Amino acid sequence: THYITQQGYTHRGQLIGAGIGPGASSQFLSLDRFAPNGRIGLYVERVRYDNDTYYALFGPTDAYLGHDVELTIGLSALRFFGDFDLRWDLAVSRELNRYFQVENDVNNLRAEVTVGWRTP
Repeated sequence: THYITQQGYTHRGQLIGAGIGPGASSQFLSLDRFAPNGRIGLYVERVRYDNDTYYALFGPTDAYLGHDVELTIGLSALRFFGDFDLRWDLAVSRELNRYFQVENDVNNLRAEVTVGWRTP
């Protein structure tokens, strides 16, 4: 954000920066096994959302109790079938203190399947 630009950090109306918010952080670690016909992998991810807002609004009162943090573990794979690719992803997430509300914890299960066609 910028003190002169009141509408936010944008370029011609398009947001600039990560969607997880100013001052946020994320970590991602994956382990993949590659083969000629595709790959399979396991990953873990941690996201701490909109840290600047948290400290501006809640930091003085809640200290470290209310950070909005999401923890995810997932399994993904990609398989080649001629000119087609089949990709799937299955992940389980736990978001702690959603919207900076202490003990407002939610779970999420995400399943995704993607089919792609490669052209020469």
